[in-house]
Amino acid sequence: MKTLDELKEEEKIILKSLLDNRESQKLLLTEEFSKKHGINIGDNVEWMDGRKLKRGVVSKIEYSGHKPNYFWAALFNADGKVGAREMRIWNFQFDSIKKI
Repeated sequence: MKTLDELKEEEKIILKSLLDNRESQKLLLTEEFSKKHGINIGDNVEWMDGRKLKRGVVSKIEYSGHKPNYFWAALFNADGKVGAREMRIWNFQFDSIKKI
């Protein structure tokens, strides 16, 4: 029978392995997500928000666990510079996303 210290050490190894596995899954899923929609972080994009055309720079990807769900974009100001305001691009808007 193993001691408590041996079991704790074994647990650390297992948790590290699990964390590495999930991080690898996250990377692969993010790559697939970006390829599927044709954009990635740093891309200038435009999309339809209702009847309004929005423009911005993809600033981050929102995850649920290790699965990517949404893009976020930092919106352009009226002067064409990137502003502080960010907006989530909802999955029903993904069909309208275009790289600019």
